[in-house]
Amino acid sequence: MKPIRKAFSLAILVLMTSALLVGCNLRKPASGSSPGPGSSTGPFSISGVVTGLTSGSTGLVLQDNAGDDLTISGNGTFTFKTAIVNGKGYNVSISTPPSNPPQTCTVASGSGTATANVANVQITCSTGTLSIGGNVVGLLGTGLVLQNNGGDDLAVATSNPFTFKTAVAIGSTYLVTVRTQPTSPTQTCTVTNGTGTANANVGNIQITCSTGTISIGGTVTGLAKAGSGIVLQNNGGDSLSIRANGTFTMPTLVSAGSGYKITILTQPSGPNQTCIVTNGTGTANANVTNVQIVCPAIFHTIGGTTVGVVGNNGGMVLQDNLGEQLAVQSDGAFTFPTAFASGSPYSVAVVAQPVSTSRASPRPEQNRREDQRETVIRCRWGS
Repeated sequence: MKPIRKAFSLAILVLMTSALLVGCNLRKPASGSSPGPGSSTGPFSISGVVTGLTSGSTGLVLQDNAGDDLTISGNGTFTFKTAIVNGKGYNVSISTPPSNPPQTCTVASGSGTATANVANVQITCSTGTLSIGGNVVGLLGTGLVLQNNGGDDLAVATSNPFTFKTAVAIGSTYLVTVRTQPTSPTQTCTVTNGTGTANANVGNIQITCSTGTISIGGTVTGLAKAGSGIVLQNNGGDSLSIRANGTFTMPTLVSAGSGYKITILTQPSGPNQTCIVTNGTGTANANVTNVQIVCPAIFHTIGGTTVGVVGNNGGMVLQDNLGEQLAVQSDGAFTFPTAFASGSPYSVAVVAQPVSTSRASPRPEQNRREDQRETVIRCRWGS
């Protein structure tokens, strides 16, 4: 009887042990498996919210850790495609700002170490980041009102610096005008440097108010490089910087019957030019528009040096720009007769190789011709 009980007890023990082992195997993860995104051990997702993006805006691209590009087409939540391993860093940045229309976007709470899902990254986009302003001079009357781009009215009471209330988007244009002229006394205010493209805060707009009624202006031609620094004056003052060829109007109006004299305070530089004034003086009985600022073109000669020509009267012929030819008889400096306008291309070529007439060498003529093909031509850009 005892052996039967002992065998029965042993069988029960074996069954219990097997059940425990099966239970352990059910709870143990399969070999090679890993927790899914968002689990307590990672990897963790990186997400956030975009606000302020203009409806229909295009071009905004975000990055995480300088990669994992994510294109954003509208306001709302976003999540990067690639999750971050537990304990690893993340760094959200703007790879490409919106371009249609241009906006400036900034990142808040964009970097840290991932120890859980990140959902608090904030991308804030704005179209108003650059200020438009300048200075008002000569204001005596009341009621002056300025505008930018046909709106954003700004009332100006005194001669002081001013800034429009509404900022503009980076890369957008601005156009400052006078909406209402001052009265008591009546004045006419003109705008200088009032239009352009805003790539930084604008502060060089000048509003010049005058009790005069007649404008003085004309045309600038021949300026070799835009923004090269020519500055005009009227009657020894009232300076105006000219940035490019075209029409100009001096900032300050003059009284009817008064004299005017346009002079050049600063000549252009880079390249240097010497401009002259025509029709620059007179008596203002009506708006003056025929003052001419003419900047003569800058010319350079093309020349250089030949080295290795054997003998004299060698017959070598050079050609510039497939046109003008120049016979070169021996070693030394050469210069083409025709000068070229500054910035023009030039190309010097040998159209006839030299043939030596020297009797110092007893070698056959053919060998001497072969030597002449090694003639060195060193060219220079003249002044």
